[in-house]
Amino acid sequence: MKYLLKLIRPLNLLIIALTQVMIRYFIIIPLLGYREVYPVMTLFDFILLVITTMIIAAAGYMINDYFDVDADRVNKPHKVIIGKKIRFEHAKIIYYLLNGIAIGIGLYLAYRLQSFQIGLIFPIIIIMLYYYSARYKNMVFWGNLVVGILSGFTVFIVWLFEFFALRTEPGNFLEAQAVFHKINIMVWGFSAFAFLTSLLREMIKDMQDIEGDRRIGSKTMPVVIGNRKSSFVAAGVTFITMFCLAYAQYYLYRHGFHYAVWYLLIAVQFLLIYLLLKLFSSSKSEDYKFLSGLSKIIMLAGILSMQLIYLDL
Repeated sequence: MKYLLKLIRPLNLLIIALTQVMIRYFIIIPLLGYREVYPVMTLFDFILLVITTMIIAAAGYMINDYFDVDADRVNKPHKVIIGKKIRFEHAKIIYYLLNGIAIGIGLYLAYRLQSFQIGLIFPIIIIMLYYYSARYKNMVFWGNLVVGILSGFTVFIVWLFEFFALRTEPGNFLEAQAVFHKINIMVWGFSAFAFLTSLLREMIKDMQDIEGDRRIGSKTMPVVIGNRKSSFVAAGVTFITMFCLAYAQYYLYRHGFHYAVWYLLIAVQFLLIYLLLKLFSSSKSEDYKFLSGLSKIIMLAGILSMQLIYLDL
């Protein structure tokens, strides 16, 4: 059990759950409240949605480590679990069991929301995570892009399910349409932030793992063009993140969200500047490990700004 918990990254799963709880209770519900509309999706169903997202993420971490065993034996031999602490066949059984549970819950939620199509989302995510680990992770940029998209979708899926829930009650749906624009701006904004920071972190992690990836023949960006040039690409993503965040701050300032503006400047923009400077002075695996952790802190700090937006709503 101890090694299984290490395998599924419980801290990352808690961050996923925290993000989804905050987007629902600090953004979606308060904005719907402007029209005196309350969420149609029940608390029980929302908890199931969060649990399903966490289960799929946990299974994704497992299959990623399953395919990464050879590279991890070079990059971080002391952290290899599959094949040493947990047998390969047992890991696959747990992987299929977790995904089976997630698909089952997803079908139940689709039934509750009266939409079969929305139940297909979870199998699609599972397939994307599998092919990311088996193939796309070892391709230039594509693996980073897949993780970024799925990270952004972790935020967006909360609003997607509430939107479909509202459709089951036409009266509430029509009344809520007046605030859909504001909700969409907020949700898409945080989704874009999660996408960009995850994309950046994946690039940095590839720079950290370059030796192991090179030995197994992986074609990640650092292996193909080297860490120095990869740093410039990562710097470009950092610049884009900072520019998008600055635009978001301008939007928030114009609409009276002053607490969030100053918080994002101090807790996120300054950290992005520091990360940008460190990118060009880093060369060792330990340096990139630090930057990977810093990018996770930046992502979490940005997500936490939701509570300050809530205070100004």
